[in-house]
Amino acid sequence: MTPNIAKMISEYITRKRSPKVIGRYYPSEIGYCLRKSYYSYFIETNYDDETLRVFEVGNILHSFIYDVFRNNRNNKGEIEYVQNEKAFISAYDFPDNSFEGNWQSFLISGRADDIILINNKEDGKEDKYVVEIKTVKDLFYINEPSYPHKLQLQYYLRVLSAENQNVRGLLVYIQKDNLSIKTFNVPFEREVYIEIISRMRQLDSCLKKLELPPKEAADDPKMKWQCGFCPYAKQCGADENTGKMVTHLEAFL
Repeated sequence: MTPNIAKMISEYITRKRSPKVIGRYYPSEIGYCLRKSYYSYFIETNYDDETLRVFEVGNILHSFIYDVFRNNRNNKGEIEYVQNEKAFISAYDFPDNSFEGNWQSFLISGRADDIILINNKEDGKEDKYVVEIKTVKDLFYINEPSYPHKLQLQYYLRVLSAENQNVRGLLVYIQKDNLSIKTFNVPFEREVYIEIISRMRQLDSCLKKLELPPKEAADDPKMKWQCGFCPYAKQCGADENTGKMVTHLEAFL
């Protein structure tokens, strides 16, 4: 009997994901529409096989770049140190009388793709970079870091800066079909970090009070493209007519 490799792949990539917990938020999501993030805490998203395969290609390319960094280090190139998937978790507490106990508290949890240490031979100094890898279909449309990716990287930079480490951000876009690359230096910006925390507080407040966040993507021309890929588009449209989240999805499915 010929082995069904396609079936094996499908079974491998169809992994069970743990449900999200209100009060724990992720830097990779905060730059996207807040209403989409809100729904993801209540409605499980079941991706089709083709979409899961696309996600897995991204994971494979992340591993490939890590191997490239390791190879450079092992062959005494410019990289002196490399760490893969460094995890971060931070606790935040804000005085707020609208919450139980008069405090708004939540966690931010994330994982940076790679951290590398570069030996700058020109001045003898060492440069530390947080490297975030993003896979794209076509680099032609990538002329600057995207807003969600920039926000994600800013959080990692802030956490490492708090550890008294002089660190820079490097956003790397890889074209899937030929491994072409575009890179962007992303310095830490305090104003952007403040925006991240503000958005996290807004999402946390909406979730705990069961209040719908604004439909940012639908209302902002720069974010409108997100609606075309949003798995909650029907839910969002139904809720606009009621002003709150519809309990019974059968009403519009």
